[in-house]
Amino acid sequence: MKDIRAGDAEGQGRWSFSSQQATLRRLDKAFAAFFKRVREVRVPGFPRFKGRGWFDTVEWPKDGDGCRWDCQPEHPTATFVRLQGIGHVRVHQHRPVQGRVKTISVKREGARWYVILSCDEVPARPLASTGAAVGVDMGVVSFVTTSDGDPVDNPRHLAVSAGRLATAQRALARKKRGSKRRGKAVVRVAALHAKVRRQRLDGAHKAALTLVRETNGWATHSER
Repeated sequence: MKDIRAGDAEGQGRWSFSSQQATLRRLDKAFAAFFKRVREVRVPGFPRFKGRGWFDTVEWPKDGDGCRWDCQPEHPTATFVRLQGIGHVRVHQHRPVQGRVKTISVKREGARWYVILSCDEVPARPLASTGAAVGVDMGVVSFVTTSDGDPVDNPRHLAVSAGRLATAQRALARKKRGSKRRGKAVVRVAALHAKVRRQRLDGAHKAALTLVRETNGWATHSER
């Protein structure tokens, strides 16, 4: 690794050594899992090569080592992250960071980029116990059904977007590999899948919050 970086100062040598080590550890983990499956006589599932178009996440194991979270108190909704070899990049901070930033990851979803922070020493805020309980059964027809017999409808986000996804995927199949139009079509398909994923996550959070609030006066405790 050091020899490669030394011979390519404008390429590999420009980027963070710690980040490249983290990528190699992910590769080692993938091959270790592969050989474990081989030893256990299971379907091995050879690790897939991930080129530039497949590898969407870069991780920095320590804040300040190749990447620094530069929080500015005078700008509560906007701050910066400093990336080695790139410089300061402005980030829209959707909520305050609590605790001490430990690791930083940059993730690409379609045409969007996200900064993911893992923090230590996050203060715990336990809620007061109400003594109430409810059973939850997850299903297909209904998203969940409670022990009180109240069903929560399944929004079926993928089915709603199925028409647009099918159109976007057919358009992608017609594009020539390596062309700019194919690249734009790939981004379009990825954006639609990302939207469905966000809708599912948002719906799950809202359903869970509704169940908690409806369980014997939790809202009274949470609003104090």
